[in-house]
Amino acid sequence: AAMRAVVPNPGHRLRAATFGQATLYAADDARTPTVPSASLVTRGGGTVVYVEDAPGRYRRRSVTVGEDDGTYATIVRGLQPGERVVAKGSLLVDAQAERQATAGAGAEGGEAGT
Repeated sequence: AAMRAVVPNPGHRLRAATFGQATLYAADDARTPTVPSASLVTRGGGTVVYVEDAPGRYRRRSVTVGEDDGTYATIVRGLQPGERVVAKGSLLVDAQAERQATAGAGAEGGEAGT
C-alpha cells in the first residue's frame, strides 16, 4: 500500500519522493511473546524453542504456537514475555542438544551450549 511518511534523515542520505519498504509493528496489549519463525523447531508432534538460561547456555522448551506469518510467530503457551530465545541457528542448537543427549551429557532437560 502506498503511504507517505516523515522520517529523520541524518546526513541527508534519503532523497525526497523515493520509494522504500517498511514494516509496521503495533503494540500488543495482551503481552503475547513473539519470536522469529526461525526460532521454532519441530520435534515429533510438537514445537520447541531454545530459551537462554545464561550467556551461551540454552534449554529446550515446548511451546504452543498461535499465528505464524513465516517471519514472526506468537507463542500462546510455554514462553513468558522478555525471555530470550535463539533467533538464528536454532536447528544447529537442536542438533547439538541431540548429540549431547545421545552421548549422555545434558540428557536431562535438553541443555545445549555454544
